[in-house]
Amino acid sequence: MSDDEINIDFGKIKSFFKPKKNKSRNSDDSEKTKDDEITLDFSKITNLFKTKDSDEKVFDWKSFKPAFDFISKYRVVFLILIPLLFSVMLRAQPAFLPLTDDWAQTTVYNYHKNTIRSQIEKNYPTLPAERKQVIVDEQFEIMLKQQKPAVDAQINELSNQFKDQMRDENGQTYLLAIDPYYWLRFVENMEENGHYGDKLVDGKPFDTHFLAPKGRFIGGDDFHIKFEYYTYKFLNFFDREMYPLKVAFYVPLILASLCVIPAFFIAKKIGGNIAGFFAAMFVAIHPAFLTRTVAGFADTDAYNVLFPLLITWVFLEAFDTKKHKKTLVLGVLTGLLVGLYSSAWGGWWYIFDFLLAASGVFLVYYILIHLKTIHTKKTKKVIFDAVLLIGIFILSTLVFTSLTTSLGNFKRVYSAPLSFIQIKDVAKTTIWPNVYTTVAEQNEITIKGAVSQIGGNLVFLMSLAGIALTLMKKDKHGKMDIRYAVLLGIWFLATLYASTKGIRYVMLLVPAFSIAFGIFVGVVIRYLGKFMSKELDIHKNIAKISLIILFALLLITPFNRAVKTAKNELPSMNDAWVSALEEIKMNSNETAIINSWWDFGHWFKYWADRPVTFDGTSQTGPRAHWIGKVLLTDNETQAIGILRMLDCGGNDAFYKINEHLNELDSIDFVNELILVDKKEAESILLEQFSVKQTQEILELTHCKPPENFFIASEDMVAKSGVWAHFGSWDFERASMVYKVKPTKLAEGKQILMQEFNLSDQQADEYYYQIQTQDPNSWIAPWPSYYSQPADCKRQDDLVTCANGLNLNLTSREAYVQTPQGRIRPAKFSYIDQWGMFRERTHTKNVWRTEDGKIISAAFFRKGSKYQSVLMDSSLTSSMFTRLFFFQGIGLDHFDRFHGETDLQGLDIYVFEVDWQGD
Repeated sequence: MSDDEINIDFGKIKSFFKPKKNKSRNSDDSEKTKDDEITLDFSKITNLFKTKDSDEKVFDWKSFKPAFDFISKYRVVFLILIPLLFSVMLRAQPAFLPLTDDWAQTTVYNYHKNTIRSQIEKNYPTLPAERKQVIVDEQFEIMLKQQKPAVDAQINELSNQFKDQMRDENGQTYLLAIDPYYWLRFVENMEENGHYGDKLVDGKPFDTHFLAPKGRFIGGDDFHIKFEYYTYKFLNFFDREMYPLKVAFYVPLILASLCVIPAFFIAKKIGGNIAGFFAAMFVAIHPAFLTRTVAGFADTDAYNVLFPLLITWVFLEAFDTKKHKKTLVLGVLTGLLVGLYSSAWGGWWYIFDFLLAASGVFLVYYILIHLKTIHTKKTKKVIFDAVLLIGIFILSTLVFTSLTTSLGNFKRVYSAPLSFIQIKDVAKTTIWPNVYTTVAEQNEITIKGAVSQIGGNLVFLMSLAGIALTLMKKDKHGKMDIRYAVLLGIWFLATLYASTKGIRYVMLLVPAFSIAFGIFVGVVIRYLGKFMSKELDIHKNIAKISLIILFALLLITPFNRAVKTAKNELPSMNDAWVSALEEIKMNSNETAIINSWWDFGHWFKYWADRPVTFDGTSQTGPRAHWIGKVLLTDNETQAIGILRMLDCGGNDAFYKINEHLNELDSIDFVNELILVDKKEAESILLEQFSVKQTQEILELTHCKPPENFFIASEDMVAKSGVWAHFGSWDFERASMVYKVKPTKLAEGKQILMQEFNLSDQQADEYYYQIQTQDPNSWIAPWPSYYSQPADCKRQDDLVTCANGLNLNLTSREAYVQTPQGRIRPAKFSYIDQWGMFRERTHTKNVWRTEDGKIISAAFFRKGSKYQSVLMDSSLTSSMFTRLFFFQGIGLDHFDRFHGETDLQGLDIYVFEVDWQGD
């Protein structure tokens, strides 16, 4: 052997892990226990604690044997209980609002640091800034040590003040999001009315607050309403202090925590107890699932994990049973669960399709590999049992979905997948805008993004490997059993694809991912543990425990993310919003209608108890265009005309006119009518419509409208690109996309030239643009505000702002001073010295961004101070700019009704519409 060679004696390494010679091992242990279970020989454990020179025991472990035996006997319960406790602990965090403690500490610390800094500035004005900061930090640390109890008391008091603004009068944290209030209003209706409608129409619950002034019947997706209501009634029977909002707050915690049970048993069925534990843990702590099921997020999201897991668990049990009676019972139960799921969420069909597809693939596979024995009794029985279960599953699903929702709902099992793929298409089925393209939770992500969201490359690959490892399971003939691999594969890949269509759908991937990951861990520990025991002569239990600890380390990162996620979950509802909406409720008729952008519609319906134009269940379609146009237009007459039309009949005026004209002419006709008074509108209508038709249309455009309240809130500034986009929707271009997108060049050009009067060259250009560009951006621009408001200072007649803008109140010139000279906003609006709203235009030396966007601006007062904000030119005199930034100054039809500022400093302004005007 050369000097460079290193000789490692693996025999010595193996002997290090060998038990001592006087300690025998039962060679039959591995045969008597399941591979994934850990057995403990307490005589061996106690021997480890003997002294070297005597038999005296340091600690009597035998006294704990009954406890260990109890844990071993009920190990499944404990393996479920651990992830269950983690799930509850994490999801309960919003009840305590821990983030406010950080806010309070930062605020109090900054206050004391600023106080110290002011004193240092006063005493040592010439010191360098770096040295001042060092002294501030030193003095602050001294102060903190000396006055820590007082500072802690300040932090606690301030934290409680923050918390109080996010809790109701009973100290209950508000529901976290917007959609939970959609369900809560119906729950309270059940308590007050005996049904979940605002009233009964033809004996059916009717919602008068939806799509004002029309309303709608409620039905189909009422499972969540009933679940919340009956949970409330049950808990209220034992505790009279329970009320619907409080119960609703904890419903998602309960439902999400229950998910760990079926996840455990599905993974256990394939990979053993350890697989079940890791699957359950990932379901319990996965941030993508956690963020939509923490306490307070009382929406239907929890069902989208709970029901698929329950359905899959019961279906697999039905597939494995050998008794036809049990197959019948479990098959019917599976159908019942699918039926309940169909009344809880519209996307219920996906798990039915997955199970059906997996069963079909298995059946074809089984027949193919058993062709030679197809006539034997065993083979026929397996095929018959599979066909029987599939038949029972389909039939029971048909029956129960029809009973819980409607017969037509069952058709979604084959029609809905295509609809899901097209959910964000623009101008494909209608020329009206598709708001789903701008809903944040529907934002598309890449496969790479979905992998990152689910946990990263390593655990993603492990979960894929887990699916492959299910193929190690053999059927009773000793052949490869593909059922689990096919089901998990379809479930995994389909929901991974769904994740790319909208970030919210990552949650649908969590069950398949968690089960597959759990199986990977369980199978690897089982076989690697055997290998280590046999080849390295490590005791089986030590090997398995070591591997469990190793894989448990992979849970640290998702757990830390989960803790951070739970801590940061806060209600978007707060006292300021409640105050503003209750002010409307107390000072308006029940028929009053609230208009605003759609996002907070469910809040408006619940807290103000008033109908809304549209909301989170009706955001797409014509009303998005009309409200967007109200916010964007600089013509107050047009804004009031649109609001009157919406409050009289929604978009029905268009539909009525469209019975006689084409879509583009109908839209133009409506836009003409809303600008004129009733008498002139009647004259215009009579030129093309009969007297009866004219009166019907007038009633939809120029009725005596109910009270109307318009809300402009600060969140709408950031959303301006969306509402202004839909408000500026070009229907002619949308019609071009609708008609030309599916065509070949020759046909498309012919349509553009004949129907839209384009030249041959123009048609060629337009066709290319339609086929290659994003239709949303081609149809309409995305005007928006380019900055947050900047503070300004006034000296004499010159207003100077932090964003570089200057306004000379005498010459009425706005400019930015640069080394190359003055550049000017293309447009700017302001209030003159007589309190009048003004807009001016500059045509020379126009200010542009680096990417060529033309910048305009508005100067306004907030309190006693001036501020300015940069924006697209179309927004300088828009109704939103005038309502929010200028607080309605100079408008004739919008009277300031109420104003609030929430705990984050965001403003909320409510205006009452004056239909007649000043």
